[in-house]
Amino acid sequence: MNETAVESDEARALEAQALEAVEGVSASIYHRVYQVLVVGMAISTTLFAVGLLRAWAGHTVVPLSTRWIREQYNWDLFLSGLRHLEPTALLMAATFVLILTPVVRVAVSIYAFSREGDRKFVAITSSVLGIILLTVVLSRLGFVSPEHVQVKDSQRVADAPKP
Repeated sequence: MNETAVESDEARALEAQALEAVEGVSASIYHRVYQVLVVGMAISTTLFAVGLLRAWAGHTVVPLSTRWIREQYNWDLFLSGLRHLEPTALLMAATFVLILTPVVRVAVSIYAFSREGDRKFVAITSSVLGIILLTVVLSRLGFVSPEHVQVKDSQRVADAPKP
């Protein structure tokens, strides 16, 4: 074999190793994200199922009125309900886990991309997490609330041209 053929074979081997390394990185990131989504969904589904079964077995009526729902958003009541496996608390916990799962997925993605040295995707994913957290903070401060949405929607309907 001549020198050029040997160098070409070595170059191909290095290319193959580099490609395997890149594919391995992508596979590990996707595997971590997949695990987060599966675990979050499994926990949420289990909590929903247990909550619904407990409600059904105990003939629990959940009125879902605005007033009743607001009364349920109380940490002491919620934690006490979880300790006693009350259906409402279990369903609220299931909903919380379901909503939190994509947020955790974004955080895991940031970690995975940073471990792999991919600054571009760390920046992009961090901005997504920042937007999510900013939305939560703004809603807690009262800048985004159902009342704002209702007012805007009712104004839109009132201001709509009549046929």
